[in-house]
Amino acid sequence: MNELPYQGVMKSLVDNSLLHLYFTVVETPRIVPVHKRNEILVRYLKPKLKDNHYRQIKRELRNMLSIGRNAKRDLEAKLVELRKLHQRLEESLTDAQKLFDLLEILRCEQGLESRFINENERRVPGFIYMLQEHGFNQAGEQVSPVSLFLESDKVYGLVEAIELTGLFGAELQQLNQDKLQGHILLHPINA
Repeated sequence: MNELPYQGVMKSLVDNSLLHLYFTVVETPRIVPVHKRNEILVRYLKPKLKDNHYRQIKRELRNMLSIGRNAKRDLEAKLVELRKLHQRLEESLTDAQKLFDLLEILRCEQGLESRFINENERRVPGFIYMLQEHGFNQAGEQVSPVSLFLESDKVYGLVEAIELTGLFGAELQQLNQDKLQGHILLHPINA
């Protein structure tokens, strides 16, 4: 089974926990005190301990539950703090870091490993290949399109999968339908 990157699982858990809390709180006409908010969050988070999807953040889940069960602590505030931290991390990512994140997402969600093109090596279908002379400057900013090469039946859906991540724009530059080979260009997304 493929695993999602740690950061993605954590961000998703934090966002979903806060959404669950806010949707639950909005249904009641009364003010919901901190200890009740903690109870709502603990009830939401506790089943996640047994869910394999969250196994890589099990320690963090236990810490959250411990905070939520302590009457003097505020789990909602901790989740809001974690959410802000994830937002700052996302804002400070360089384009090169975004490429690594994209390749990790494609590995987890599409089952596609990646590597640099080595002229002496025979290319293996199902791998994403990149030129070592990629389009990034020393600061990690993308200065030219990045080429990805793939030989797989997944080449047709790869552009859409890349676009859905929101990390890069993608276009299918060339396609050999007989061999299922594609050349995809990645472009930076202007914020």
